[in-house]
Amino acid sequence: MSRTVQADVGDWAEQLDVDAGELTSSLRAAATTLLVARQVLAPFELYAQLTGAKQGWAMFASPQRHPSEMHVEGRFQGGDWTFLYRPHDEQAAFMSDFMRHNRVRKFTGRFARAAHRSNYDGLAAYLARRACAEKPGLVEVRVALWSYRALDRAAVARGERPHGTYERQRTFPCSPPAP
Repeated sequence: MSRTVQADVGDWAEQLDVDAGELTSSLRAAATTLLVARQVLAPFELYAQLTGAKQGWAMFASPQRHPSEMHVEGRFQGGDWTFLYRPHDEQAAFMSDFMRHNRVRKFTGRFARAAHRSNYDGLAAYLARRACAEKPGLVEVRVALWSYRALDRAAVARGERPHGTYERQRTFPCSPPAP
C-alpha cells in the first residue's frame, strides 16, 4: 500500500475513531468481496473490450495531498514580474486553453510527484518561447512550480487559502526582435 493510501486510511481511521489496522483489514476484505462479485460481469467483458468502455484504473483512488501548479510570469523592460499564467486566475490566463487541456493537466500533475526533469524543463522552455513570441516587449519569462499542502475540509470551510513555495524555477531571456 502506497504512503498516500496509508495516510488516507489513517485519516479515515481517525475520523471514524477506529484502529487503522482494523480499517485496513476491513477494506481489504470488502475489496476482495467486490472482486468476487464482479465475476458476474465476465459475460460482458467482450462487449467492454470491443467498445472501449472498460476503465482499468481507479479514477479517484487517492487525492493529491501535495499538489503543484505551474505558474508563468513575465517581466517587461524596467517592470516587475507579472503573472501570465496561473490556474484559476482570469487575470493570468495566457495559454489557459492549452494548460487546461486534459492531457497537459495530467502531464503537469506528475510534476508534483516524480517527473523526469527533462519533461519539466522542456515544457517550461516551450511556455517561455510562446510567451516571448506572443507578448511583445517581454524581456524575461519565469516558469516555476508552486507547491503546497492541500487544505482539509475544515480549513476550506473557514475560507483559508493554501500557502506554498516555489520550486524548479527556470528563467528564460527573450531575444530582442529582429531589425
